[in-house]
Amino acid sequence: MCFTDNSNDTRSVEREKARQRDQQSAIDSINRLFGKEGGAAPNREDYMTINRAPAQYKQDMPTESKNADPNNLEQLKVFDEAGYNRALADYEAGNKTAAENKAAREKLYDGLREDINKYYGNQLNEQRTNAERGSRFDLARRGVTGGGAAIDEEADLLKRYNQQVLKIGNQADASVRDARSADERARGKLIDRVSAGGSADAAIQSAQSDLDVSLNTIRDNALGQSLANIFKSYAPVVRENNRTTGYINALRAPSLPRSYFGSTS
Repeated sequence: MCFTDNSNDTRSVEREKARQRDQQSAIDSINRLFGKEGGAAPNREDYMTINRAPAQYKQDMPTESKNADPNNLEQLKVFDEAGYNRALADYEAGNKTAAENKAAREKLYDGLREDINKYYGNQLNEQRTNAERGSRFDLARRGVTGGGAAIDEEADLLKRYNQQVLKIGNQADASVRDARSADERARGKLIDRVSAGGSADAAIQSAQSDLDVSLNTIRDNALGQSLANIFKSYAPVVRENNRTTGYINALRAPSLPRSYFGSTS
């Protein structure tokens, strides 16, 4: 019987499989850092290895199987149980880490949303307080406190306030969506880098940096402006502004027949 030694080709195949496993392991690490579970669970077939050449197998044939074919590589494979168990344990631990990272990331997203709502909400509440004060003064000057006019103005103020609360909430949600999208883009770029043969360690270190930078940039952009005056066109505020303008004009031109409430003409 002729025995062909294909061990070199076989070992090349095994090395390629090992390289692909290492590459996938790096990609899984990146995914876990972004709160995504890794790939598929370890496959037992991937841990069947050739640990002896056909010539050696020929020597062992009498004690293992007199009917075995030493040219059949499947019969030369041995299951690496220890390696498989380590891979399975790493896979399960990795999924646990991914879940923890996901929860931590969601907490950061929630923090971003809360920061935006609080930042603009405080400004809105201050504007509302000023508008309510102006409304009370306006009603008192007009002598209509407690009447239908007061009810209408209060309803108008509340409507404007609630509309802006919704807008602020929508803005916060949009910023969170932007943060998620930025994270996904960063994750995709890092995976592409590893797939192209880049350093896995460098990609993983870059991943953490990208996560921090993208979230901070979006937060800074969202909080980098002040809330516009929501009650600028609110009737009591308009009348109060007109009175103030009239008062200032009267001080500047005392000879003109003006009052605190605007022109007398």
